[in-house]
Amino acid sequence: MNFKFGVLGLVAVSLLLASGNAKKHSSKRHLDVWLTNKARSFLMTTVNTFTGKLVEAAFNKTQDSYTICPIIVWSMLTKISDLSGGQTKEQLEDFLNWKNTSWHRLGLASLYRRYHHFKNMEVNSTGLIVIDKSVDLTDKNSDHLREIKIVNVDFSKTDEAYNIINKRAEENSDHLINEIIPKGKFEKDYRMVIANGGFIRGIWAVPFYPETSKTPFQLLDGTKKEVDMMRARGIFPIGYLNPDYSAKIIQLDYLWDNYNTAVNNYLVIPEEDVGFDKVEKLLYNFDFSNFEVDEVANINLLMPKFKLETSVELKKPLNDIGVTKIWSKESDLSGFSKNTYVNEFFHKTGIVVDPFFNEKTKSYIAPKGPVTNVVVDKPFFWITVSDHGVVILFSRITNPAYQ
Repeated sequence: MNFKFGVLGLVAVSLLLASGNAKKHSSKRHLDVWLTNKARSFLMTTVNTFTGKLVEAAFNKTQDSYTICPIIVWSMLTKISDLSGGQTKEQLEDFLNWKNTSWHRLGLASLYRRYHHFKNMEVNSTGLIVIDKSVDLTDKNSDHLREIKIVNVDFSKTDEAYNIINKRAEENSDHLINEIIPKGKFEKDYRMVIANGGFIRGIWAVPFYPETSKTPFQLLDGTKKEVDMMRARGIFPIGYLNPDYSAKIIQLDYLWDNYNTAVNNYLVIPEEDVGFDKVEKLLYNFDFSNFEVDEVANINLLMPKFKLETSVELKKPLNDIGVTKIWSKESDLSGFSKNTYVNEFFHKTGIVVDPFFNEKTKSYIAPKGPVTNVVVDKPFFWITVSDHGVVILFSRITNPAYQ
C-alpha cells in the first residue's frame, strides 16, 4: 500500500511539474510570438515610410520599368549608422528611425529567418562595403565591422576593382546577382562605395500554364507592342486601392510550405480613367498590411511574363530625401576609418515573374464554375510584401520583356 502510494505520489508530482513546465514553455512561446509580431510591425512602419520616399526620389523622372528592394537599402544604411559617429550618426538615426534598434533588429532577424527557410522561392541578397586599400580600417575586429562584408580594392586600377567587386557580389548571391556595378561607374580617386542588391523568383500557388501567347500591350505613350502573355486560372483575392478605387489589386501567392507564405505579391492594375502617375503616388504610402479583400473570385488571368533588372545609383536620391552627411569629406565614419566617406551607393534588384513550377504544382487542377477574365494589357505595378506588411520589392512595369 505504501509502495503504491509512493509510486502514485511520484507520478502525480511528475505530472504537476510537467504541467508547470509546459505552462512556462507555452507562456514563453506566446511572449516570443508577441515580441516578434510587435517588432515586425515596428519594422513595417519604418521601412515602408522609407520606401515611399526613396522610390519617389529615385524614379519620379522616368517612365521606364523599374524594380527596387528598399528594405536592403534601409538595412545597409543602418549598418553604416552603427559604424558612424557625431552628426553623421545623429542624422542617420533620425532619418532611419534607428534609435530604438532592439525592435528593428528583432524584426529584421525574424524576416530573414523566414526567407531562409522558405523553400518555394528563390530569394537572395548581397551587400558589400568596398573600401580602397589606402584606407586604414579603425578596428577590423569590431562587432559591427564583422557583420559587414568588406571588400578591399585598388580603385586606381578600375578594371581590376570592377572584376573583384562583381565577382564577390555574384558569389555572395549564389550567382543570382551579376554585375552589381556597371563598368565605368566609379572613379580612380574613390575611397568607399556601397553595393547591394536583391533577387526574387517564386513557385506559384496558382500556377501559370507554361504555354504563352503573343498579345498586344499598350505602352504609356499609347503605342502597342506584342508581349509574351501567360495564363493562370484559379481562386484569387481581389481588392482595390482606396480611397477612390483607382486601381484593382489581385493577390498572387507563392506556393505555401511549412512556414505558410512568407510573402504576398500584389498585381496593381490602374483603372483606365485614372492617371498612372496618380496610382503610383498612392502606392508610396499604401498600407498593404491592412489590404482589404473585397471578393475572392475564380479568375482567368492573362498577364505578361517578365524579367526585370534595375541598376540605380542612390547617392543623389538619398541625398535629396535627407541622407546628406555620409557623402561629405567631413563625415564621421570613424567605425570604418578616421578619414573616409561614401562616394556612391550602387543598388541592383532583379525579379522574374514566369511559369516557374515544381512537382507539387504539376498536379494542380483549376476550379470549375463561372470565371472572370482579367487581361493585363497596360502598364501595371508589382509589389512584393512580407506577410507582416513590409515592402520587399516595389516594381513598375511599363514595358514588359522576358529576355
